[in-house]
This record gives sequence, structure tokens and C-alpha cells, in this order.
Amino acid sequence: MNFRDAKIIFNEEFQDWSYSDNPECAYPTKQELFMYEDMKLCGCGYPEASYNFILNFLKEHLPTEDRFTKEGTKRIYQLVENDLEIVVEVLQKLLTNLGLLEHGGNVGGSWPTDMAKDIIDAGYYEEREDD
Repeated sequence: MNFRDAKIIFNEEFQDWSYSDNPECAYPTKQELFMYEDMKLCGCGYPEASYNFILNFLKEHLPTEDRFTKEGTKRIYQLVENDLEIVVEVLQKLLTNLGLLEHGGNVGGSWPTDMAKDIIDAGYYEEREDD
């Protein structure tokens, strides 16, 4: 489910946000609703910093006059370079959502799944002659 499937509602009585088709699963902020329900970020590590990094990364991809210039590309690189710890955490969470990593109490202690081990065993992609 994502925000396009259901209307986001604010419950005045409980002062929380949820989707109209699942009001039992509510969060105190709209950002947390997106963070945990749509983006599937877990609460390990720095979930708020992960969300904010993703938000800033998305904002840099909005159409602007200099989006496809060296300056626009440089801003994206700087965003990544300025917060490498969070970039690694976001990648770990992404790979967890893809079924390639698992973790216990902290995403920093992730380990490869069986599918990831199969990918590791397959080795690097090499160009084929017909590519």
C-alpha cells in the first residue's frame, strides 16, 4: 500500500496520522507515516536522519534550471559526501527491503541473506560480446 492507494487522514481525537483503509496503524507525524509505511524504513540506527537524507536527495532531483548541469550534479555528490554514515545506513535499509540483507537489533550489524550469498557466488557482471 502507498499514499496513492488510500487517503491520508488526521485523527483529531488521537492526534495522529494514518491511511483511511488502516486507521489502526497510526503515527504521530505524517513523516513517520511515510517513513515506516511507504518507504519501509525500520527504526534501527537513525531513521529520522535516513528520512531527511532521502528527502534532500529527492529534492535535488526536482526539475530545476541547473538540474542537469555540472553544478546540479555536484550538489548531489556533495549531499552524499557530507553524510556518508547515513548513506551507508540508507543503502543497508534498501538492501534489507530488497531481501539481500537481514539484521537484528541494529542495521549496522547486517548480514547477507541466502539470496545475497547466491549473488556473491555469481561474481561480478562481465560485459558480453553482444552487449
